[in-house]
Amino acid sequence: MKTLNLLIPFIAAFIIGGILLLGPAQSAEQESGMGYEDTPVLPGGKWHVHDAKRPQPVKVTAGTASTQERAGLPPSDAEILFDGKDISKWRNASDGARPVDGTGRLFGGGAQSRRHLYP
Repeated sequence: MKTLNLLIPFIAAFIIGGILLLGPAQSAEQESGMGYEDTPVLPGGKWHVHDAKRPQPVKVTAGTASTQERAGLPPSDAEILFDGKDISKWRNASDGARPVDGTGRLFGGGAQSRRHLYP
C-alpha cells in the first residue's frame, strides 16, 4: 500500500509534465494549419496527400433563419434569383410576371432562371 501511495504522485507528475511539454507543440501545429509534404503525390495532380499548400475552398458564411418579424439572410455564396423587386434574372418573366408586395407573381405562362443551376 505504501508503494502505491509513492507511485501515485510520480504518475501524476509524469502526466502533467507530458501535458506541459506536448501542449505547445500541438497548438503550434494547429496554428500553422494542417497538412504534410512527406506523403505521396496524388495521381494525375501536383499536390501531396493532405498537402497544406493545396488551394482551399472559400469559406461560406451560413445564412440566418427567418422570423415572423424579419426575413432570414442567405448564405454568402448564394445567388439571389429574386430579391422582391428585380425579375431580370428570369426568362419569360416579362410575359406577365411582376413583383407585387415583395413577391414574384406569375400571371399566365411560366418563368425559368437565366442561369442553368443544374447540369
